[in-house]
Amino acid sequence: MLEQSSHRLGWRARAALLTVVAASLPVLPTVAQDQRPQRAIPADAPGAEAAALDAKVALAFERATLAEWTRHLSHISVLSFVATRAAQALDAAATTLVDLELPAVKLRIALDVIADRTGLAWRSEDGVVVIDAAKSPVGHVTAVGAVEKRGRVPIAADTTLFEFLVEVGITAGGDQSGVLLARGSDAHDSQLLSIDFRKMVTTGDMTGNVALRDGDLVIVPPSRGARTPPHALAVGDRVRFLLEADRLPGAEMLRILKEPQTVGVDGTILVPYAGRLPAVGLTEAEVETRVSNALRPYFAAEVVLYARFLAR
Repeated sequence: MLEQSSHRLGWRARAALLTVVAASLPVLPTVAQDQRPQRAIPADAPGAEAAALDAKVALAFERATLAEWTRHLSHISVLSFVATRAAQALDAAATTLVDLELPAVKLRIALDVIADRTGLAWRSEDGVVVIDAAKSPVGHVTAVGAVEKRGRVPIAADTTLFEFLVEVGITAGGDQSGVLLARGSDAHDSQLLSIDFRKMVTTGDMTGNVALRDGDLVIVPPSRGARTPPHALAVGDRVRFLLEADRLPGAEMLRILKEPQTVGVDGTILVPYAGRLPAVGLTEAEVETRVSNALRPYFAAEVVLYARFLAR
């Protein structure tokens, strides 16, 4: 009926009619193009969650509470963000982001920076990023032998031997296949377990990856033969960087590199902007070149840095 009558109307009348119809339609809220989230990926899509965490985001918070910055992250990502009651119960001043500005970096890197700033922890579960309070120490385990962090080390509840070894770091001269766990001081209740950490790393076989208890003793004996060249970076080693790029625009995030970090079990180190880069088996000069080349696309000038291995 509308179509038939419009043929008999002049062009001015038809234009007025269309204006009235358009005015009756609901107005949809607008979102900035660079902030509009992509279409949500099905939860069962292979690699969907990892892809979302690798998506790049840019953040700028002058002041944002826990509720505000988690809501903002939910808005710009296909993932949902929720804060646990434990996180919400923390001091608001500690979980509020103040003067935080990050250029376009992977979401997982941004979350690491936020966790470092607030003392919170994050994990992803079925398309949801859970912001939680960091685990409080429930005991201490002593690490001795060929490890970087020797002595009594605080552990959280349910800390496994694998997680502990990654934290303390096995040196290049340590026997990763002959890690010992001594437990119990009573003669009738003492245990001495031998664990192949190298097998865990290379095959994913977590046999022997027990939960640690308060008072446990972890021993990493020296290896009988050189498994890794003394000058090369190995899993569990620590590395830090000296920078000459503090004045470059956007170089604020590079300050993270000044802090010691442990080479992950996947043989990589975390580099702002570039993400995780393979580093095992490289010398200090080779690590410097790899990191500098990875940062080149993000800066107008060359980023000059110097790698220093701490696992010696």
